[in-house]
This record gives sequence, structure tokens and C-alpha cells, in this order.
Amino acid sequence: MATYYVGFGGNDGNAGTSYALRKATLSAGLALCTAAGDILVVTGSSGSPFVAAATAVPGTLGGTATNPTFIVGGNPSTGVIDGSIGYISGGGSATTGFNDSGGARSNIWFANLDFRNFNGNPLSFTNASSVGITAIGCNFQANAGYGARMLTGNCSVIRCSAISNTSGGGFECYGNVVDSVIRNCTGIGVRASSQLYGPSIVDCVISGMSSHGVELVSGTAGNIGTTITRCTINDNGGSGVRLTNDDGGGTVDISWNIISNNDDAGIKPTTGTALIFMPRYNHYHNNTGGNLSGASVLTYFSQDETTGDPQFIDAAGGDFRVAATSPARRSDGRYAGASAMLLSPGVGPQLREMLTNPRGHRGGAR
Repeated sequence: MATYYVGFGGNDGNAGTSYALRKATLSAGLALCTAAGDILVVTGSSGSPFVAAATAVPGTLGGTATNPTFIVGGNPSTGVIDGSIGYISGGGSATTGFNDSGGARSNIWFANLDFRNFNGNPLSFTNASSVGITAIGCNFQANAGYGARMLTGNCSVIRCSAISNTSGGGFECYGNVVDSVIRNCTGIGVRASSQLYGPSIVDCVISGMSSHGVELVSGTAGNIGTTITRCTINDNGGSGVRLTNDDGGGTVDISWNIISNNDDAGIKPTTGTALIFMPRYNHYHNNTGGNLSGASVLTYFSQDETTGDPQFIDAAGGDFRVAATSPARRSDGRYAGASAMLLSPGVGPQLREMLTNPRGHRGGAR
């Protein structure tokens, strides 16, 4: 496992083996990472971001399921991996950031990075044979596309945020989206497909989308163990959860969510003659199209649902915790919705420990 450096103020004539000798371009930095477990540290501050062009990840880069390759933000002054965020700008012209246009790629983790001003998707992995692509502790903001587009196997978005992206939305991910915040994007909050991988969307805040909070598209192969749980899905321009093309059948478990103030139904399937649909323990409030719409075409089992103003602490300010008197809280202490306020990205010491003492890595729900 070797560590290489690229960032603002670098030079491609440098060796890239230390912060002082950092490379200047992503392509030069990525070319150095040829072994599983290699780390590419990206440095750039909010005032002096690292400006990146669209970059196809080379075939020599990639790790294994237990020893992935990391592309991680470092301290902008020292390059040390200390929880600092590496700022990467598309400069308003890069159509994508990191991508697999050159072929399938595997087991690459993006961590503690802030992607802004891309004229497309900062992460774009769409080759169906790519696997193990993970974003952890990243922010995707003011990009003209989804924050991350991962149409691959075993992919995950963990503790990330997507804010004010346009022409796409938050995340299009065929795997897991966990502990993340998606707010005020033009498009869909999380678009997932369970046709191949059976995604889990867990403990997320999804608010202020121009379209649906979550759209699940399964296609004719059906749903495979899809779970949407412990999320707060509030004030979106479409449905809270839209289930589309569910005619392949399968199971969708939607449980322990707050689904409120959406401009269409709280949960709205559009087809689904064979879909087993389980809304359980959700809390609903003020969805224009009703709480459940279109469910008559489904086999569904509804259990212990509640309604009423969820009493968010400060929804306008992004604090979607609920008050002690909220009807979303149960008498046994359990409650619907995301479990925490979920603020800034970055995993800091946890990631540093993983990089220093790798013992295998897991994505997905807690």
C-alpha cells in the first residue's frame, strides 16, 4: 500500500510521493495508483480548490473488497489525512469527474471530498460490471447533474450530502444510500433501481427536491429486498416515495420514515400487479396527494402508521429532529424519521484508522 499526492499548486513533473512533490492533475495522480490499497490524497481548500477535468479512471487503478483503493481529501497545507476536506472544482466546464468510461472498475472509495461546479456528475460509474464503488464523507454541491451516479454492483453512498445540484438531483445509486442529506436539488433526491442489487436507503434526510424524494425503478426483473427506512422525506415537489415500473414483482419494505409536506402522495406506486408492498410504522403529514395513492393495484400490508405534524426542530434551518411531543415518537421510545441532525461531511479519525490499520471495509446500513 503506497500513498500518493495530487492537488492545488502541484506539478506533473513531480514524483507525487509526498505533499511537497504532489502532482497537478488527476490523470497523473491516478496513474501512480497501481496496487490494491493505494491511496491518492487530494488537497485543495474552499478558497483554492483543486480544479479537475473529466477523468476516466485507468484500468490499473482498483482494489479488492477487503483492500480498496482510496481517493481521499487531505489537509490543504500538509497533505495529512486528518479529516480535512479536499475541495475539487469542475470549473463549470468538466462534464463529469471520476468515471468508468474506459471500462469496468472495482473497489474504489472516495472519501472526505467536496465536489462543486461540475457540468455533469462528479462521480459517474455506469458500467454494469463495475463493482464496489463507495463515496463516504463527501459533499456534492452546485453541480449540473446528480451528485453521484453509480449504476453498479455493491455501491454505497455513506455520510454524504448533495446540495443544490441541478439537472439530475441528489444520488442515482443502485446500491445503498446511508446517513446522508439531500436538499434543494432540481430533480430527484435518490433514484434507485432494485432490478439487480436490492438497494437500502437508510437514515437519510431528503428535502426540497423539485421532483420526488425517492424514486424506485425496478423494471421487469422485479425488486430484490428493497428497504427504505428511518428517513425523513419532506417538502418535495413530487411524491415522497415513487415506485415506478414495478410489474416484475418482488418486495419493498418502507418503514419508520417521516413522509410529510410533499406535493404529491406520500407513497405512490404507478404500476405493480405483483408487487408486495409493506409500509410499516411510517409517520405521514400534509402530503397533497394523500398518504398512499395507487396502492389498490398492489398486494400490500400496512401496519401501525401514524399521522400529524411531526414538529421538526427547525426544518428551514436543516434540523429535522422532532420535538419531544412529536406524534412521530412512540410510547416505547422509538420514533420515525432520520435519527440525527446530520450536518457536515467528513469521517475524520474513523477514516484515518481505516487507512492506517486496514482490516477490511464494509458499506451499507448500520
